[in-house]
Amino acid sequence: MLGNRYLENILLETVRDINIQMMHIYENGDFSVTLKSDESPVTRADLLSHDLITSALSDTGIPILSEEGYAIEYDERKSWINYWLIDPLDGTREFINQNGNFTINIALMENNQPVLGVISVPVENKIYIGGPKLGYAKCVIGDNEIFLNQNTTSSYQSLIEQESIRIIASKNNRNPRFDTFVNKISVGHINRIGSAIKFMALVENKADLYPRFSPCMEWDTAAADAILRSLGYQIHEISYTHQPTVPLSYNKENLYNPAFIAY
Repeated sequence: MLGNRYLENILLETVRDINIQMMHIYENGDFSVTLKSDESPVTRADLLSHDLITSALSDTGIPILSEEGYAIEYDERKSWINYWLIDPLDGTREFINQNGNFTINIALMENNQPVLGVISVPVENKIYIGGPKLGYAKCVIGDNEIFLNQNTTSSYQSLIEQESIRIIASKNNRNPRFDTFVNKISVGHINRIGSAIKFMALVENKADLYPRFSPCMEWDTAAADAILRSLGYQIHEISYTHQPTVPLSYNKENLYNPAFIAY
């Protein structure tokens, strides 16, 4: 069994290398944009990141499920005990627009639960890593490590009864259910940004809630889910009455996430 320190180090080394190469593409604007079958964009940076991550993680012997990899049928992956779940470049549109709201997301899954996650923000030279497997989460900036604090919110109900709730939301996806939700609580501010940076706004106490009603994929949430779980935060499916229900599930036949709320 691979040691936790080994896994942490290989993830940190991998994303540090990718950060350098991705920023070179980002700053030079040589994106080589093409469209996938669903008309979402993919760039040279997406594919390079995928190749570097899969090469680095291949030595672990753990299967890899990546947004930019080949489609793996459910009959093959449903029996996986461990696997890597990867979004090589989360926020491709933001990358193309050069607004900095993009990340690299890597999660280690065990029994379809996220146990270790890394989210790298190349523009800020910032890497978040943590999960139940480590028992902590930290933010790495250069040679400095800042251990992140545990969530102190007592309950979801007490949170939504507060005044001036800070909402973090998707920049590009709008949904009528979101408007209905925010109209029922006391919202002080809504900050719209792209990628998994939204989840990290919770752990840095820059936001209280992240409600998501527009479609996204399992690889968009898994790394953040691992980090949040290690700090006592939650990502739960959300009902039509706007109550959190059960934790997000992974390795479904359909890899789309349902509506959820992170808090």
